[in-house]
Amino acid sequence: MEVSLAGNPKLAAQRVAAGLKPIPGDGEPVAGRVPSIDGLYTLFTHSGATLGLILGELLAEEIVTATPSPVLAPFTLDRFSDEQQRDEVATGAWAPVR
Repeated sequence: MEVSLAGNPKLAAQRVAAGLKPIPGDGEPVAGRVPSIDGLYTLFTHSGATLGLILGELLAEEIVTATPSPVLAPFTLDRFSDEQQRDEVATGAWAPVR
């Protein structure tokens, strides 16, 4: 299967695939410092294309100023704990693109 991509020069994708995409259990982004590792920050989201710019700016400001962002407060890693019951995550939700 060959897929043509717009551009100059003309590009062709060698293959197309889909796989499992990690999404936090509550479906919300995770942004902020990793409490157990000093100086480490994380940022991941299912909506990277739409939220990536603003989340990146907010997290960069948090890192540079060493001040937690009130906007990112609901999305910190701290909201998950070992005591929390984990729901089973379904697998096989994605099929190869043909």
